[in-house]
Amino acid sequence: MAEEVNTLSAPFFYDCVIEDNTVYFPLANYNSLCKGNLISGQTDIIDIFPDIPAYKTAAYAGVYKYGNTLLFSPYSADNFDILVYSIPQQTFSGLLNNKDINFRSNTVFEKNEYIYIASCTTNEIYKIDLHNRSVDCLVSAKNKPDEYCYTEIVRIRDFILFPLNQRKVLLVFDMQNEKYECYKFPDDISYISTLCVHGENLWITGGSRKIYTWNIKKQEVRVCAEFPDNVRLFFEGNGHYLWFGSSFIYQDVLWLFPFYTSVILKYNILTEKFEELEIPGEEETDGLEKARFNTIKYGTVKKSGDKVFFLSSKTRIFYELDLVTNMIQRHYFYVNKKYNGQIYPVTEDGKILERNDAVNLEDFLENIKERANEEIIIKDEMTGGTIYNCIDRKISRLV
Repeated sequence: MAEEVNTLSAPFFYDCVIEDNTVYFPLANYNSLCKGNLISGQTDIIDIFPDIPAYKTAAYAGVYKYGNTLLFSPYSADNFDILVYSIPQQTFSGLLNNKDINFRSNTVFEKNEYIYIASCTTNEIYKIDLHNRSVDCLVSAKNKPDEYCYTEIVRIRDFILFPLNQRKVLLVFDMQNEKYECYKFPDDISYISTLCVHGENLWITGGSRKIYTWNIKKQEVRVCAEFPDNVRLFFEGNGHYLWFGSSFIYQDVLWLFPFYTSVILKYNILTEKFEELEIPGEEETDGLEKARFNTIKYGTVKKSGDKVFFLSSKTRIFYELDLVTNMIQRHYFYVNKKYNGQIYPVTEDGKILERNDAVNLEDFLENIKERANEEIIIKDEMTGGTIYNCIDRKISRLV
């Protein structure tokens, strides 16, 4: 019984690093760094992000591993500094930065001992030099995005392909000479959500049900297929119809991983046939479940050789897909919440709390004071009920 009390089940994370059977991730909503074992599921909190108030949740979300160093992207932290963690020394340090880069590991690339980050929050490309502790903006956006526009960013040899959806251009950045060119979207394409390369063609999906190929050199665009009728959206967010969020081509098959759809879709380029890969328990309904952590179906998708790892926001199961056999293996992490002899963080019934803005009422009210000029929307009945019952007793602490 004691073992269950001291264990967190079904942790969630927005990004991770996978090395063999080891997984590093920042524990969502709780400012801790975790190290898990894929085989056993045993996961330990190996450090706590420094100088984060108790009411501040998800201070860091993205993570990238460079040598023996982990870089963490600010998410709700009080500043934009990139957090750097030395694995051998077990120490944190800050990398001074004054822009909201907010990266994920699939938008980070290495070349010649430098790290390049393509940021969807600023539409810019940054260069990090860990030796002299510098962050430089190499491509400055002419137009800042009005809102976060999701898009898939890919590397082809020394080139970073970065769709700038609000400007309707594809930015191609050469990491070798640090120069770039921009290519205007074809008229048929208004938004790019997934992007991968096969031969001379870019394979694209966006806001419609269509799959496009775009040959930049020849300036040719073609509609190759449309999603099957039974593939549908379970959520429509921010006016964008984001069907899929991640893609790649493996042995002449285009794989599409859901953003706001429920099934993994395969399109055979040679036979022009679709195939759906359904996972029991991952079916979507018209309404989002209360226990769901995120609206994005599979926000964390990692391809490594002939394996793909992805985390479900619905079930919080970490899946491993074998691209050769199409077999799926489920991984479950169990976090030992004892850190430095203390229980961390707060849980209910052995599961991580689902409230995104507060652990308790004191933290929630502190959030209100912290974000006094922002609109606060109560979506959690548990949090709302707590406020209803305790507001008179607790509010005086903030006066």
